[in-house]
Amino acid sequence: MGNCLGAAGEEGSGGSGSGEKEYSWDKRDNSDPSLYTFKNLTGQNVGRKRETVAGQHLVFDNCRDSNIYVFDNCAAVTIDDCENCNIFIGPISASLFIRNCKNCNLMVACQQFRTRDCDDIRALLLCRTRPIIEATTNIQFGCFQASYFGLEGQFGLAGLSVYNNTWWNIHDFTPSDTSVPNWRVGPERPEWLETFFNHVPDDVGITPSIDRTKSVVPFTMGIRELPQDERCFLVFFPPAVNQAKKYIKSLREAKGENVRIVQTRAELQLTPSDIQSLLSPPADKAQPMYDACSKGSVVAIEVHGEDCIQTSKVLTDSLRNAVVFLTTSTEAAMQAAPKFYGFAATAQKV
Repeated sequence: MGNCLGAAGEEGSGGSGSGEKEYSWDKRDNSDPSLYTFKNLTGQNVGRKRETVAGQHLVFDNCRDSNIYVFDNCAAVTIDDCENCNIFIGPISASLFIRNCKNCNLMVACQQFRTRDCDDIRALLLCRTRPIIEATTNIQFGCFQASYFGLEGQFGLAGLSVYNNTWWNIHDFTPSDTSVPNWRVGPERPEWLETFFNHVPDDVGITPSIDRTKSVVPFTMGIRELPQDERCFLVFFPPAVNQAKKYIKSLREAKGENVRIVQTRAELQLTPSDIQSLLSPPADKAQPMYDACSKGSVVAIEVHGEDCIQTSKVLTDSLRNAVVFLTTSTEAAMQAAPKFYGFAATAQKV
């Protein structure tokens, strides 16, 4: 059964030009609350189009054997008592709280992710802060990997950076007292993902892609074990987001899966003192970084793979007017990256 609800109609004309006095109750939100609530669904395929939810709070409650897709940004989300469901939610500007759920597949982007009393959950995340689990067992985590028209803009509306993702940095409030941990990192390409979007209602008008090379969120390896190979750590200065996006696109085209992104960070503005203590750039490279840092935030990217240092140098040199710090050895990357991540965690209280 397909069920897709679109955006409400446009408001009629009027206002100050009519000469009528406006009252606060005339400006109440008259939108349909059913747009924001998924309750007691069983065996249904449900979708929400872009610009339908538009920053509202979402509630999922007591759903079974259903596929629910929200292709819009929202404020906060609660998911309670759901079982055997596939759930996709566009960028969430606040928290996602999952309680008493079992055997569900999730793909979400949020400021904060938290579970309680859940079992057998598989989640592909973009999460700005450390994901938190409590009284939760058998949960797998991975990196958000999807794209569709308009998703990048929705991240902006939700106030989320696609480069601030700590999906792998889990805090377990109730650690297992056995040798089996409550959580683990799942496979890079989980089997359930192959059919995850197969039940999107036709009238949603969106065909999502799960090609991670096209994902709006850069696919990161996190804490997955990597073979001994080159590493390179880069920091892009303003306009950092545009330059980082061009670099990643060119890196994918040049090296494909041979060079992987380990971690990324963003929304961090450095001072000249920070630059010197964290990066220790060569004297002839430092002044442009000092000049650029006052213009906005930086984006940091750590990459791993054969010839990634020389490839990154060639690609960043080709960026017009780019100011980029780049390590020239694996040893330097292994020193600079953890120092930078620690500074970012403290500064951003992650």
